[in-house]
Amino acid sequence: MPIDINEKNPSPSDICEILHICSEKMRRFVAYKDNRRLRGLTLSQIEILHYVDKNPNGTMLKKMIQEFGISKSLASQSISRLIKRGYLRKIRSDEDSRNIVIYPTKKLENLNNRIRKISQEYFFPAITRIPKGDRKSLFRIMNALHKNLNKDLL
Repeated sequence: MPIDINEKNPSPSDICEILHICSEKMRRFVAYKDNRRLRGLTLSQIEILHYVDKNPNGTMLKKMIQEFGISKSLASQSISRLIKRGYLRKIRSDEDSRNIVIYPTKKLENLNNRIRKISQEYFFPAITRIPKGDRKSLFRIMNALHKNLNKDLL
């Protein structure tokens, strides 16, 4: 059901729905444009890949578990699947062999380069068409939402 954007006071449910619709549409579009390479990856796995890609010098598994607020079991399963698919590699920490460090692979780098190119070709123009003042407001609002979610959910 479409959401009426002229509604004066959208409910939290309306806002969550439109955020979900936009993120899902972007994820599906990337998968479609990227020759379906993302097929079979869950949203959690995509988030893990994105997080690891932002930390090319390695990410401690423990830190990732804290960041995502997920169980060690779920994180280990997701990472094992991503390692089998060739996106990640893991190595025991040199300082403390009990700790595991996760690194991106060349395959992940190639996938993320393709996703960035798709974003520049398709998503950036869609965002650019939003008036500049509204883009600033949207950015400020999304940052505030992110901070609130981090504070409330982690």
